Amino acid sequence: MSEIVPGASSMRVTVTGIEQLVSNFAILPRSVASKYVDSGMRKHMKQYVPDLKARTVKGPTGNLRRSVDSKGEYKAPYRVMGLIGYTKIGKKGSHAHLLESGTKRRSPERAGTLAIPVAFASRYKYLRKTGVLSRDERFFWYRSVRGMPKTGFFKAWQKSKRQGFVLGLEKLLLESFNKGVAEVARRPG
Repeated sequence: MSEIVPGASSMRVTVTGIEQLVSNFAILPRSVASKYVDSGMRKHMKQYVPDLKARTVKGPTGNLRRSVDSKGEYKAPYRVMGLIGYTKIGKKGSHAHLLESGTKRRSPERAGTLAIPVAFASRYKYLRKTGVLSRDERFFWYRSVRGMPKTGFFKAWQKSKRQGFVLGLEKLLLESFNKGVAEVARRPG
C-alpha cells in the first residue's frame, strides 16, 4: 500500500509493505548501502522531473518551471526517502502553493491603489501592460490585483504517478540490495 503525504509543492510517498526489503540494507555496511540506494533513488526520482516540468505552467518569469528538482537518499537503517517538487532555493519555487491553492482578487486596504516602482515593473511585461503610469513616471498604479483560480494540478499529477513510482521503487531497492551484496562479497577480508 502507498500513500502520498500532502504537500502543496513537493511529493513525498510513503510506501508500506516493503519494510523487509528496506531492512535488508541494515546487514550491509552503511557506506555500501548508502552508495547504492542514494544513487538509485536519485536516478529513480530524476525520471519524473521532465514530465513535471513539461506540465508546469510557464508563467511570465519561468521561475516555477526552472525550480522543479528531485532528491533521493537512504536514511539508515529502515527508511528510504525520495522527494520531487518545486524547490524554494533562491525563492524560485516559493510561489508554487499559490498555483495549487489559488488566490483571490485583492485590493490595497489603506491606499486607493497599489504602487509598484517602474524599475521593478519594467522587468515584467504583464505589469507594464496592466498598470497606469504615474505623472512623475516613478510608479505603476493598480486598483486591485487579479486572483488566480485553484488548479489542483500537482495533487492530480501525484495521483497519476503513484502506481509507477511504487513499482519502480520496489524494483530499484531489490537491484540496489543485490549490487550491495555483490560489492561486499568482492571486498577482501
